[in-house]
Amino acid sequence: MRQRAFTGVQLAESLDHPVTLAFSLLNAALASCIIGDRGEAARHAERLAAVAGRYDFAAQRSVSAFLGALALADERGAAATADELLRHFDGTRTQGFLALFPVAALADGLARAGRREEAARLIDETLGRIPDPRRGIWVSELWRVRGELLGGERGADDLRTSYEIATTQGAALYRLRSALALAAWQVENQRRGDAALLLAEPGLGDAVDETLSERRLLDELRAAAGAA
Repeated sequence: MRQRAFTGVQLAESLDHPVTLAFSLLNAALASCIIGDRGEAARHAERLAAVAGRYDFAAQRSVSAFLGALALADERGAAATADELLRHFDGTRTQGFLALFPVAALADGLARAGRREEAARLIDETLGRIPDPRRGIWVSELWRVRGELLGGERGADDLRTSYEIATTQGAALYRLRSALALAAWQVENQRRGDAALLLAEPGLGDAVDETLSERRLLDELRAAAGAA
């Protein structure tokens, strides 16, 4: 994902075509956000903002600010990040190809800022509008975030649904994130055997780059699930 997105930026630069360059930078920033490379995400979002400003691409300005907020979340803090995501949410979701990504990202940002009711309401409203709430790109992330918000058995059911959706879709990274969230709940609730079985699923860690936090968390949960 990372290499294809960056190759697209290089090609767009060689064409000297602003619209293509803006689209390529957006894809590169988005891909970097998805895999957790916040440094690259911030760099591409900043370049996208510059191109959007120079050529007055209004929608791309919103998207660059939205993705930039995700990239700089650690520096800005959860509350400021949630405010920035909310400020640019409507402009970002005008880009239909982003599908449910803006919703999933905003819901996660609101949850991290302690605005749990807003996050849950956003997810409930979105899933309620989808003809089939178990189908669609990024829909597994909505179930995952809601599962983490709800907690308890109901939350675990949502996490299982998220895992099943991502597995069916072949969305390796989102499958892993759902598994990690569910396994963490299982370990916390003394269901280590279930967590061990889940984390031993074939190919679960295949999509994880060694630099990403998911690798460390996967190793930690596997150790915790295997503890007596």
